[in-house]
This record gives sequence, structure tokens and C-alpha cells, in this order.
Amino acid sequence: LRRRALEMADLAGFTAAELEGYRRARDAIEQTREAVRAAEARGRREGLAAGRHEGVVQGKRDGLVEGDQKGRREAMRETLLMWIEERGVALSTDQRAQLEAEPRLDVLTRWARRAPRAESAAEILREPSSVSLLPPPPSSRRPRIPGDAV
Repeated sequence: LRRRALEMADLAGFTAAELEGYRRARDAIEQTREAVRAAEARGRREGLAAGRHEGVVQGKRDGLVEGDQKGRREAMRETLLMWIEERGVALSTDQRAQLEAEPRLDVLTRWARRAPRAESAAEILREPSSVSLLPPPPSSRRPRIPGDAV
């Protein structure tokens, strides 16, 4: 009620032409706001659609890469098993499980390179004790200073 009274007091000092101009300006502002809201909604919809499409494309790309890597690992396992069978090397259940569970292609490749000359599965599947999958601790890393001998 108070607000309405203040609005009427404000309007009382204006001429009819001024009030009409004020109403037109207010209507124009409201139309602009509606246009902005509609544009934002359209942009949001288009952005979501583009994002979904990009996600699908990225998902397919990631799937192809993962499929390629999985295929390479499987091929390396098959090659390794073929060499083990060809050499007549006995493979225990645990060793077969180790071979089947190994996810790293570089390790499978190392094993496959050893297989044609190996006398035992342990010789094929051994990993040097110096091989570490973790980076060295921060205290053992020294920053490289230009001019230092490597």
C-alpha cells in the first residue's frame, strides 16, 4: 500500500505525455529483458547440445584409444604365450595369472623379448629389482643448474 502511494505521488508531478513516455520506456526495457532471457535460454540449450556432442566425440576417441591399447596388450599376451608354448616352458597357475593381469604394455613387451631364449617362466617374468614405478623422492632430486655436468 505504501509503495503504491509513493508511485502515485511520483506520477502526480508528470504530464500525460511524460507519463506515456515513461510507460513506453518501461515497456521497452521489459521487452529487452525478455529478449535477453530468451537468448540466454537458447544459448544454454545450444551450449548443452554442443557439449553433449563434444562429449560423445571425446568418448568415442577415448574408446578407440583404449581399444587400441587393449588390443596391443592382448596381442602381446598371445605372442608371449605362443613363445612359452613353443619353448615348452612350464607356466604355473600363478604365473599365468600374473601374465594375464599385467596391464602395462612395456612390461609385456619385455617379457615377450625374453621368451624366445628363456629356459623358465621365472626367467621370462622376472623384473629387475631396480625397476621402480614411483618417481624418486623429492629429497633425492636436485635442480639442474645450467652449466652443470650431466
